[in-house]
Amino acid sequence: MSAIFGWIGLDGRPQNEVERQLEKMKPRLGLWGPDGVFTIAKENAGMGQARLSITPESVHDQVPSISSTKDILFTASARLDNRDELLNIFAIPASLHPKTPDTKLVELAYLRWGKDTCEHIFGDWAFAAWHPETKELFLARDPFGNTALHYYKNESVFIFSSDLHAILDLDDVDIQLNEVYLASQLISFVSRENRNQTYWKNVFNLHPGDALTLSGSDLNVFTYWSYEAIPEIRYSSHSDYVEGFLDQMSRAVKVRLRSNRPIGTTLSAGLDSTTVTALAASELGKKNVKLPAFTSVPKHNATRLVPDKITDEWDVAHTLTVKYPNIQHIRINASDVPIHQGILRLAEEYGSPTNRGVNLNWILSILQQSREMGLGVLLTGQLGNAIISWYGGSNKVFFDLVDGKFGTAMDSLKAEKKSRGRSWPFLIAKHLLAPVLLPLWKRREFLYISRNKLLKGNSIIHPEFCDQIGLKRIVQRSEDFQYFKAPKRPENQRAYLVDLNKPLASGSWHRHGAMHQLEVRDPTADVQLIKYCFGIPNELYTKDGLDRAFLRNAMKDILTDEIRLNKRRGRQAADFPLRIIQHKDEILALIKEFEKSPVASRYLNFDKILRSLQALEQGQRPAEMRLHARNTLSGLSFACFLDRYFD
Repeated sequence: MSAIFGWIGLDGRPQNEVERQLEKMKPRLGLWGPDGVFTIAKENAGMGQARLSITPESVHDQVPSISSTKDILFTASARLDNRDELLNIFAIPASLHPKTPDTKLVELAYLRWGKDTCEHIFGDWAFAAWHPETKELFLARDPFGNTALHYYKNESVFIFSSDLHAILDLDDVDIQLNEVYLASQLISFVSRENRNQTYWKNVFNLHPGDALTLSGSDLNVFTYWSYEAIPEIRYSSHSDYVEGFLDQMSRAVKVRLRSNRPIGTTLSAGLDSTTVTALAASELGKKNVKLPAFTSVPKHNATRLVPDKITDEWDVAHTLTVKYPNIQHIRINASDVPIHQGILRLAEEYGSPTNRGVNLNWILSILQQSREMGLGVLLTGQLGNAIISWYGGSNKVFFDLVDGKFGTAMDSLKAEKKSRGRSWPFLIAKHLLAPVLLPLWKRREFLYISRNKLLKGNSIIHPEFCDQIGLKRIVQRSEDFQYFKAPKRPENQRAYLVDLNKPLASGSWHRHGAMHQLEVRDPTADVQLIKYCFGIPNELYTKDGLDRAFLRNAMKDILTDEIRLNKRRGRQAADFPLRIIQHKDEILALIKEFEKSPVASRYLNFDKILRSLQALEQGQRPAEMRLHARNTLSGLSFACFLDRYFD
């Protein structure tokens, strides 16, 4: 998907200065826009688009632009789900449909609905509108799409960009490390409270479902998306719910197949990616079009590391090719991307360290192969776990009882007892006692969290930095502490999981895709599908005591039984500790070199990182081995990042 950017002077600078600043942003944005980087300026404001033309209509993009009717500077990046609906609303003649890009529809939507535009457009999108007369800016992004958008403001400028480093390259930006955010990441503390933070002070993410207004020097960021506004959906029969779901799911996949280049998909043994792949293959098969499907497979035998999981998902995933012969199944063992090289690339080129880098090498390998094959779109099922394959929530039975649904609660308990062979004492402890006791235990953990607790496990923070930053108080004051004070209703638990995961995925997929000149699209992140899945009764997801029952039942004639009825979870990149051991000497040399960095050694516990690397070959228990491997990769990632950008 294309990238957008803009620069607005708040201190009366002339137009030629605006144009100069936009030119300085172009080199970074050029990586996002192989089809050109375009800018426009008027007085003290300017905007741009780095163009990646993937949909057939996007070759006719004409943003950035100045509206001839309202004198508004406008830029956008968009792939719309409800394109046909908007074409009708704006009465665009059928002969002009092929030449009307989605960005034009977003512009027309803004001219009609203004700040309410976000309620009328669905898909992956971001846009900005500047009103020269009133000196007002409106900037917004989609609630769930794969979209990156960052902004920076001081007394003299406001800057926004899909690429964070296009902002950091400018003279007006004061580059300072955000130590509080860094500290939270070094202990893997993911909080909704810092969801819009970055590793740089005063450079922020515009969170999915958020918009902002700038009027003069007044900045207001607000959330326009709300789960509470989702209406309940009630039908008379289970088959009606299934039919409604399949309509929404099929549509979500179909609208994401619009491309002027071939389409590929990620494929595991799980329900989400197989659902996406099956529906995409079925649709493309009508036109005798092949669907490349990439499955990550281990390079080393990792069964002993996670004996309860499927460590090689190829065989189960491959059963789908029998049902859909147009699937071109491709193994990815990521031998072309050594595990430490993927980590270094993310930190150096993208300026993004990670403590979740175990999957990075196979993701980059899939993207690279997709580019070599000339693909324009890569489908995923990233948000599926909390959307289409939701398990009902850990407190479902408890709240059925609280709400007086005694029959529903008893039916759930009996079904679980029968299908899983659970005893009544176990079920009572799980569904009646745990929902009350676990929040109390979690609250106690927050209240009495110790310094040692913060330094244990997968924490790689330097002890002195931990003390200096007051990390204990930061964790205790977090919004997440309030979240764990009481049992959570299934719908709140579900929304919490989506809100934690969607920012982690959306921006990185936009960036990764653009760097490989393709779009990553997720049908399970479709807004209308999400509304449907949140709106139907929660008990459908646990029908007959079956885990993720609704999707399993809905996909009966679409997935193979080997996939649909499989209850063993897959573990992608299960062999990552063994990959680290394979390159241990290279990784050790890199960490030793980064240890010389004054900045990196101030924030990171290199003693622990090096101990973790050395311990990998000592044959510990699988859980310990995985922990040491994660600490090694996280240490390498953050060390490279700090050395590259702040030393």
